[in-house]
This record gives sequence, C-alpha cells and structure tokens, in this order.
Amino acid sequence: MVLIILVLNNMEQGHVVHRIENQIGIIEFGHPLSNSLPGNILNKLALTITELSSDKNCKVILLKSAGDRAFCAGASFDELIAIKNLDEGKLFFSGFAKVINACRISDKLIIARIQGKAVGGGVGIAASADYAFATEHAAVKLSELAVGIGPFVVGPAVERKIGLSAMSELAIDATQWRSAAWAQNKGLYSNISETAEIMDEKINELLQIIRNPDLNLELVQIEDYGRKIMAMKDSTDQSLFGLQKDLATLVIRLPQRKKWYENLRNRSDLKELGMGENAFQDKVLEQMVVDLNNTSVRLNEELSVQWDFLDEWFNSLSTIPLENKRGILAKHLNNLTGAVLELSLARASVRLESIVMIEVSVDPKNAHEVASKERLDWMNARAALVNTWRMSDLARDDLRTDLDLVLSGDLGSDSMNSGHFNSHEGRVQLGVELDTPLSKVRERNRYQASLIQYQQARRQYLAFEDSVMRSLRQHSRMSKLYQLNFELSRAAVRGAIAQVDLARLRLNEPPKPGKNSQFGATTARDLVNALNDLLEASNSFLSVWIGYEAMRMRLTYDLGAMRLAENGLWLDVGPILSP
Repeated sequence: MVLIILVLNNMEQGHVVHRIENQIGIIEFGHPLSNSLPGNILNKLALTITELSSDKNCKVILLKSAGDRAFCAGASFDELIAIKNLDEGKLFFSGFAKVINACRISDKLIIARIQGKAVGGGVGIAASADYAFATEHAAVKLSELAVGIGPFVVGPAVERKIGLSAMSELAIDATQWRSAAWAQNKGLYSNISETAEIMDEKINELLQIIRNPDLNLELVQIEDYGRKIMAMKDSTDQSLFGLQKDLATLVIRLPQRKKWYENLRNRSDLKELGMGENAFQDKVLEQMVVDLNNTSVRLNEELSVQWDFLDEWFNSLSTIPLENKRGILAKHLNNLTGAVLELSLARASVRLESIVMIEVSVDPKNAHEVASKERLDWMNARAALVNTWRMSDLARDDLRTDLDLVLSGDLGSDSMNSGHFNSHEGRVQLGVELDTPLSKVRERNRYQASLIQYQQARRQYLAFEDSVMRSLRQHSRMSKLYQLNFELSRAAVRGAIAQVDLARLRLNEPPKPGKNSQFGATTARDLVNALNDLLEASNSFLSVWIGYEAMRMRLTYDLGAMRLAENGLWLDVGPILSP
C-alpha cells in the first residue's frame, strides 16, 4: 500500500489525502467549513488526480470527501469576497476548472462517493466523475446566481452530464435544493442508497469486481450471458428486415423528396438569403440512397458472420479454457454491439430521409376568398351585418310623410223617441291628417341609432375580415419558415448520426504499434455526448414537424375546410395549394 498525505501547514485549513490499495486510488479531500475548498486545496486535488491518472499501479480512482455531512460546499467564500483584481479572480475561478479538467482528461475510471449535499463546485465534481454513488441526503444546488455570479466554471461539465434543460433549471433557481432522486433522474447520480453504509457496500462490490474480474464470470455465468446474447438474434433479424422495408419506402418517396428540393431551390426568398442552385441537390439524395443500400448489404453480411461465430462459440464452451472464454466473448461481442449500433443508426437515417412533408402553398388573397365562401362564422358575420342594415332600412321607412283622410259621423234621434233616427240630429265630419318627418322625433332618433349600429356592425365585420387575412398571411409566412427549418433540422439530425457513427468507430480503433488497446481519455464520453446530441437534434426535428402539422390544422380551420370524424379526430385534407 502506498500512502501519501498532502496537507497545508495548518491542518485546520483543509487537506488532500490519497493512497493506492489493491490498484484502487483513493483520494480524500476535506475542510472544516463544510468541505468548501480554498484555491490551494483545489490545486492539490487537481494535481493528485493527474498523478493517479498516470500511475500504472492505479486502475480506478475513488474520489470522496471527509466527514459524514456535506460532500462539498463549493469554493471558499472567504476567498471569493477577498478578490480585488482580475488576476485574483482568474486564479480563484481556475481552481475548480483545474479539478474538472483533470477528471475530464484522466484515462482512469473515476468513481465519486457523495455522502451529503453538494453545492456549486461540488456539483461540478459529481458531474465530472464517470460513476457517482450518493445517499438520499445528497441534495444538489448551483448557488452561483444567488451571490451575483454565473456557474460558468462548472456549467459545461454539468450540462454535458444532465443536459441543457436540467442545467438551466438548476442554475436559474439558484436558491432551491434538488433532491438526490432528482439528480439521479437527470443522470447526475448513477446510484442512490438510503445510508452511507449501504453506499459503501455497493462501492466495495463494484471495486471487488474491478480488482478481481476473473472471479465474476464463471462458466455458468458466461453460458447464461451467451444465451441472452443469442436471444437477441431474432430481434436483430427483424431490425434488418425492417431496414429493407424502410429502404423500399425511401425509394418510393424519393421523387417527392426531389420535387420538394426543387420547390426550395425555386423560392425567391431563399435565393435572396444566398441559397443558390448548389443547395438541396437531387444528386445528394441519390447518393444517400446508394450509400444506405450498401450499408444494408454490408451489415447483413457482418451480422451473419458474427452470429455464426457466436453460435459456434456457444456450442464449444466446454472445450475452451476459462481464461480464454471471456477474451473471445468480449472481442466478438464488441464487434456485434458495434454492428447493432450501426444498424440502428442506419434505420434512423433511412426513416429520417423517408419523411415527406405535406405541401402547403398559400396565397393570402386566394385563401381569403375561399374562407369567405366556406367559413360558417364568416357567413354568420355577413348575415348579422345585413340584418343590421335591414333594421336601419325599416327605421328609415318610419320617417316617410303620412297623409290620412279622416271621415267620421253619427246619426241621432230626439230624446222622446229613442230608436227613431232623425236626419237633423245627425252629423258628418271630413278631415285631413298630415304627419311630416319634422314632427317624428322618436322615429328620427330610432333611425339615427340604427345607423350608428350599422356602422358599428360594419366595422366589426371589417375587423373580422382583417383578422382572418392577418391569420392567413401568418400561415403563409410560417409554412415557408417551417419548410426551411424542417430541412435544416433534418440536416442537423443527419450530422448528429454521423457524429455517433464516428464516435463508435473510435471505440473500435486498433491499438497503435507497441501499445495495448485502450480507449482515449474521452472516447467513451464522446460517444455518450454524441448520443445525447442525437437525441436533442431528433427532438428539435420532431418539434418542427409537429409544429408544421399543427399549423396545417389551424390553416384548414381558418379556411373553413376542417372536417372531423365521428370520434372527433381531424380528417386530413392533404396538400393545401393555391390555384
């Protein structure tokens, strides 16, 4: 056992201790103030990680802090408030940067033991480790913004580990603790235990496997592992068959893709942006189909060879020495997993290129005319305006001059002989009644009110027409923007697939002459990062596609062409093209 202790002159101001036990390098750092680390401790911690990374007697680095409470409270706050100039600021913030960079370039597996809360730089250390064990009490917080600075030192490492969305949530809400379960869900922690004792048992189990790998894959275990691998053959064959079907679909849709490219090349707005005839070329699509077909044929042959060998290996397990079983299995399993990953990437590429957007080409004026004839609410608005006009017309009729002839009379009798009428007792009246508009005050007020109502209704109708026209113009602009973003997002996914494939090939690179086969400092991490980038690019691509489909749905509604099935689902009307 090698034991080296690096301490300050005053032990109360923190320490860094490291030792090597059975090829396991153990680094412990500590400070009385909740393990908040000053600059000199961070420098020694970075140097210690670098030293163990270059030590041939060390296979794995276990990184832990002293005490049973806080894992690391970040950098020393006393040093932060003592900064007086730019040089001191650079020196202060480079402390955790050196530690994180030492972890990043280390070619050793780094395991972090996180027994308590982690703040600021402590979260950065957890993110820099390859595998992080933690307890349920190991909450995390990036408190930089709460004290007026940004998490720019630990931010890149944390973002690579948990993604941009979770990183933003953690950094912006700087006063809120996130539980250990949250950290595990986001990928910061790999394993959570109820207590530190249980966590240490799990760490010891993992270290035991690393120290004595031959003890963990006996013949029975290898046979069981072989059966599980051979059980994957059917699903792999189905995936190969699915790749062939997807390629056939791509060939069928290739003319549509070429037509789509032609439409993009002919767009005047894209030409104004500098996209010339070299953009969106048909020959790129044709070459892509040829390459994918060649990949399909090659993968079919490679997988067939790998499965045949694994089947032969599995049937001859009893004749192979135990020390050779694992090496043979690891070699060919590495080839198999590489081929399966390439198969999944090929299927993703084929499906990506097979997607064809339903064309939308909207001329706002023509669409406005169609909507005026098809939309029921437009018809109702038009009918309401006509009804208001008719009401004002009726009110105007009441203002016309009225000339009436009035004839009235009665026939009487004397008082003694009732029932015997006497013409001398009768009376006849004839008159003329003239009613002019000047005397019709009530009718005139009612007519003026009806005119005001008509003007209000007319303005409301014009505003309704304008809102529909504005919406149709917005659809016209958004459809063109979505169509361009769709192809740009497709290209981004295509590039992300290429990055994953490149990272996969680096895993299979043969060793240099005179050196053992070993991953580079960041080879495995590059593959994980490439897969994360592919996920983000795929999500962005789907977001654009879904946004375009939602826009088409809103457009059919604004045109009055939306139809629903009996179950309430939208019946797609297909392409929407201006005449």
